[in-house]
Amino acid sequence: MMKKKIVIKTTGSYKKIPVEEITYCKADGSYTRICFGKDESIVVTKLLKELETELQAPEFFRISRSHLVNLDKSNEIIKNGHCELKMDNGERLKVSRSRVKELVEKFC
Repeated sequence: MMKKKIVIKTTGSYKKIPVEEITYCKADGSYTRICFGKDESIVVTKLLKELETELQAPEFFRISRSHLVNLDKSNEIIKNGHCELKMDNGERLKVSRSRVKELVEKFC
């Protein structure tokens, strides 16, 4: 398990975030929302691409243009017309068609 922390700049502060607590990151224009549990998240002043570079660990995988997920916090791939990744917090995130094959390989 990873034990790394990253420093995140939010509006008016800097925070150290344990990487293993991140469930997923979602692009939000020029910002990124980092989600932890069911209803816990923070918005940071970084692009998703920048966070992806910073979080270079085998646990993190880009499932779409807008989502970077911690695979250790996922529990099911659902395929019914389109593909979704079900996270431990119950959320379902849509997976881009071009990313499904690599996701299945990393998931298994």
